[in-house]
Amino acid sequence: MSLTIENLTPDNSFLVTKEGQIRKGDKITIIGKNANNTLSSITVKDVVFCERGDEEIIISKQYNKYFRTCMVVDGISWVKRVYIR
Repeated sequence: MSLTIENLTPDNSFLVTKEGQIRKGDKITIIGKNANNTLSSITVKDVVFCERGDEEIIISKQYNKYFRTCMVVDGISWVKRVYIR
């Protein structure tokens, strides 16, 4: 995991900036593009790779809730920012 002091937030969380930083079981905070999509203290259920090879972070298998890390980094996801706690 490539974490630097520049990515450190005041609460000692790290901003996710690329694929490969999030692991199954990690506690994360998701800042959504709107208030309804902001989630705190979520446990990553699984990390899988889709057909294109993109990393998908599964946060709820029951509700099919996930995000692709590359889309977060590119700014085109429902997720605005992700922090590893």
